[in-house]
Amino acid sequence: MKQIYFIRHAEAEKNVDKDYEGENTLTQRGHEQTITLTDRLKEIPVDLLIVTSKKRAQQTTEIINASLNVPLKENDLFIEEDEHFEKIPAGPERTKCFKELIIRAKEAVSFLEDLSEKKIVIVTHGRFLKFITAYIIWKEHLTEELVVPFMQHTGTGNTGITMFKYDSEKSHWRLITWNDHGHLGRIDLDLSIPSH
Repeated sequence: MKQIYFIRHAEAEKNVDKDYEGENTLTQRGHEQTITLTDRLKEIPVDLLIVTSKKRAQQTTEIINASLNVPLKENDLFIEEDEHFEKIPAGPERTKCFKELIIRAKEAVSFLEDLSEKKIVIVTHGRFLKFITAYIIWKEHLTEELVVPFMQHTGTGNTGITMFKYDSEKSHWRLITWNDHGHLGRIDLDLSIPSH
């Protein structure tokens, strides 16, 4: 049985200021969030860390792995590049984007299923985390009509942990926790509902 932990990167500059134009690096609070997260991850015998090439994910992973010191793979199947998919009005542009996301989510799930490691942490991004979660739940039954409200009505806090168990004998995924951020304790968490 595999345990797969999807973690949204720590707070970055654009999480605080949407108009920020510099390199989207972690804020001071993002560093603090990651240190707190790392203390929690020490309780899990992690076999592998996977990270995207985005700076905010890389910085989060560097802080984590300074303590865990486990093998690391970079993989952009888990990157956030289809920003605001759920905000695109219904039509050809959204359908095209949806189909591309389905292909990438399917590849990402296959990649994870084929890994030999049993406890895997993926440092990823909020929107892709929502999409891949929806894909894992609905698989080939996932439609734009299902995923758009799912993405609009689910929140992901920075360093929130979403955990799945995967049984390779039954080829079955099970969602265990969604956006668990209990490790943050008193550190402020912004899960405000964005305006559409």
